[in-house]
Amino acid sequence: MSDDQKCTCVCYQESVRPANPGAANQESRRKRKRKSEVNTMTKSEEDNYPKERESFKRETRHENVECVPFTIKEPTKTFRVGRNLERQHTSKLVELIREFIDVFARVTEDMPGVNKDIALHRLHVDPLFILVKQWKRTFSEEKNLAIREEVASLLKAGAIRELQFPSWIANLVLVEKPNNKWRMCIYFKNLNKACPKYFYPLPWLGRLVDGSAGHEVCDFMDASRGYHQIRMLPKDEEETTFITDYDLYCKRVMPFGLKNVVATYQWMVYTILEPQIGHNMKIYVDDMLFKIKVRSEHLENLKETFVWLKLNRLKLNPEKCSFGVTFGKFLGYMMSERGIEPNPDKIKALLEMKPPNSYKDIQKLTDVW
Repeated sequence: MSDDQKCTCVCYQESVRPANPGAANQESRRKRKRKSEVNTMTKSEEDNYPKERESFKRETRHENVECVPFTIKEPTKTFRVGRNLERQHTSKLVELIREFIDVFARVTEDMPGVNKDIALHRLHVDPLFILVKQWKRTFSEEKNLAIREEVASLLKAGAIRELQFPSWIANLVLVEKPNNKWRMCIYFKNLNKACPKYFYPLPWLGRLVDGSAGHEVCDFMDASRGYHQIRMLPKDEEETTFITDYDLYCKRVMPFGLKNVVATYQWMVYTILEPQIGHNMKIYVDDMLFKIKVRSEHLENLKETFVWLKLNRLKLNPEKCSFGVTFGKFLGYMMSERGIEPNPDKIKALLEMKPPNSYKDIQKLTDVW
């Protein structure tokens, strides 16, 4: 080793050597002591910790609703009404909903679609893009059965039609719903690249949520398969072709996964319910909140909303609607007359989280490794 190398080694050793060895040893002993004293909870605090979480769970409210049948002959077809209203108000609300029973649709066959004069979805495909025909994917028996049932339902409702010589072909994608059913979507990745973006201004979620809380009575409504209620432009139907194990089909209604469908739907809803948006309604795509500060004005304004929906043939899903309630979920937040409250589904992990009992648990909790 040369003299320069020896000098470099000596300088390096001097630089890394602690200035006070006793202080370094004391610091290492302090760290070991902290590791051994990680659990700072006393026995009484550990016993009270689950009780505090349970008390918070009890404060989390759930709307008290009851299922009312549309007709006596069909008791299985029901809608939900809140129980916190006066009996007279509830009976009038039930009569109003039964009067507009044709506003609701449980199956695809009950949806004739929004008037074509109001909304039609257009693609505006760039002719310079190369046409893409995707190779067919294979699915399990369970998914194939779901595809076959969905295709039969759509054919019966007139939402799709058979096609022989398409220019574009897309595969199917099945997504599991919260109710353990399958949602059939189409993989429009290639077609979306050939379509321009429609820069329609969507509402700001924060403003919608802030303006939705603090009302005496609310009605939470959801459109039944909202996208399927808008028709495709006839000359653009062939572009939406998808492939199954036994045939080729194209969409006659606006499908999920296609570019600009959110903007088209939002524009359609704003056109239909323009007189009430900003006054007593908040809408984001297919989630609709009808709110009233004065209970005496509830039925009159709700009837006006039903009239507009019926006139333009926009159908609601009775399984996802709640009428005459004071508490419910809108855009993932819990709305009530008291304001915005925590969503139990969102904070479930925090409520069920155990207190840290080791140094490793604290590192996981603070994300320090």
